[in-house]
Amino acid sequence: MLAGNTIDRVLAHLYADAQTAQLAFEKGEVDSCGVSIPELERFQRLPHSTIVRLPNGTCRFLAANTTKPEFADKRFRQAVAYAIDRPTITKALFKDMFIPIYGPFVQSWAKNPDDNQYPYNPEKAKALLREIGWNASRVVEIVYYYTDAISKSLMETIQQMLVAVGVKTSLRLVPDDPPWEKEVYNEATYDLAFAAQGVPLDPDQATALIDSRKIYPNGVNYSRYKNPRVDQLLDAGRAAAVQSERQKIYQEIDKILNEDLPYIWLWEPAAVTAINKRVVGMAERQAALPNTPPLNEIHKWWIAS
Repeated sequence: MLAGNTIDRVLAHLYADAQTAQLAFEKGEVDSCGVSIPELERFQRLPHSTIVRLPNGTCRFLAANTTKPEFADKRFRQAVAYAIDRPTITKALFKDMFIPIYGPFVQSWAKNPDDNQYPYNPEKAKALLREIGWNASRVVEIVYYYTDAISKSLMETIQQMLVAVGVKTSLRLVPDDPPWEKEVYNEATYDLAFAAQGVPLDPDQATALIDSRKIYPNGVNYSRYKNPRVDQLLDAGRAAAVQSERQKIYQEIDKILNEDLPYIWLWEPAAVTAINKRVVGMAERQAALPNTPPLNEIHKWWIAS
């Protein structure tokens, strides 16, 4: 609602599905809505639409079952990282909306600037596999639980890239809990698992994946990764009160995990939002303060004449 050009109320409309909300935005009935990747280009063409790409506070990865001898050597996991062409995938499937990551943290201050970004290098991947004497007849199964069409295409693309460097793969959709929990968390019978972890506000939220004390049944460290130095640093990062101290700690963790790769971190998905250009300040404040509630600094918004 308006009082002059200022905003005195915000009305939240709840819709049964995303398509109905998006149609309301197209008609000008609402001023903001979420946009899926398949619908992105259509919303970019709308004359009244500003597209804002925000980190959504999760990381996507391929988890390696480190309890299996074939995957215990970090050089195998590094080979997988070099075999995946992230720039091509993010452009073709995600319209450059997803943000590549190379370690467990999505907070910029916790990332180590010296991380290896594992640029697409099939020859490097093949060399690492030769070093470890990889058995080219071994079929590596990748399990995943996402049922959307883009995820299916993504899995097939990764499969092709791994086959190209000499790693035969098969794909299998495993329904989310309880089958996923039983196979991946509890019994660790999988080879590689494509999944996600939320790390929205603080790097400490990534500890569920990398703390050796959070292996089932104590948590969801389903790669079964164990590193006493990482455990020690996680405790120190949780206890430190000064941001500069925490930064040093988490950047050390990030560097270790970037080398060990119990999870081959891939990218951080984006929360893509369309905002009506008549609402001044909304897009700017969202971009300035990501990973926060959608009504970010609403007192700084106003309606254009």
